[in-house]
Amino acid sequence: MKNSASLVLGFVFLTEPPVSLQQRSLETFKTELFLNKNDLNSGLYEGDVKGRRRFGETQVPHGEGTIYYFSNDKFNRVNYTGDWVEGERDGNGTTSFRDGAVYTGEYKAGLEHGRGFIRYTNGNTLDAEFVGGKIVGHGVFRYASGGQ
Repeated sequence: MKNSASLVLGFVFLTEPPVSLQQRSLETFKTELFLNKNDLNSGLYEGDVKGRRRFGETQVPHGEGTIYYFSNDKFNRVNYTGDWVEGERDGNGTTSFRDGAVYTGEYKAGLEHGRGFIRYTNGNTLDAEFVGGKIVGHGVFRYASGGQ
């Protein structure tokens, strides 16, 4: 019986433990914050976060948002816009790179994972399967001239 209670001599006994103060104060809201947790997530993040409003160190990207990578990003990324889960890119999103290439597709645990599509500045495209950030299995590379 969920949330049942008994009244004994003026005291109420709940059959489920109360929610902790920390759990009650966690919420999801939009904000900006700097991330510098690891090489995959270092930059200015704008979007949904989960955490405590007054304590920035508790906030992690969770929901939809955009990260603008620092100019020294070792993967030469400009930004990522898409889904976040517990501080990691996870779900669907788009990453733009400094050379003008754009990846659109699926992510898991911060890496390209699943179906993905890359459009290069010269008009060439790649439609492939990604696992752990790498192209795996079947893919189709199409040249701007029409060949594949």
